[in-house]
Amino acid sequence: MDTKLQAEITRLDTLKNLHQREYLYNIEQVEGKIEQNKYQIERTESPLKRDILTKQRVYYKQEISSLDSTIEKLTHTIDEKINGLKIVLEEWEVKSKKEKESLEYNIEKLRDLIDQGNTNDVFEMFNSVVNSLEIIKREFDKK
Repeated sequence: MDTKLQAEITRLDTLKNLHQREYLYNIEQVEGKIEQNKYQIERTESPLKRDILTKQRVYYKQEISSLDSTIEKLTHTIDEKINGLKIVLEEWEVKSKKEKESLEYNIEKLRDLIDQGNTNDVFEMFNSVVNSLEIIKREFDKK
């Protein structure tokens, strides 16, 4: 499970980086259009054309604002997903460590599964018994 979570975290991080590179490319394109537009405004003598070009410049600035808000929302969403997966991964690692190192944890888990009386949990129960026996064996080998 930890491999799948790590892979998903890596995938989301790669996706975030891809969107950020795409954002930078799009910003450069729009800023190039603004520079070209600025040059055209300075060059033109027609008030009508100047007015049209000024409106176009405002549109480009709105486009930049839209790109900014989109990348912020996207980055925030991806970061939230990554943080959530990291929390799940940490919890899973703690649980896994307890299963391998804590006799009390395994005994409590066995008692809970027995109390539930669900036959689907038999393999989980065997897993807890095996973990408990491995812990006892390690303790015995130390002495």
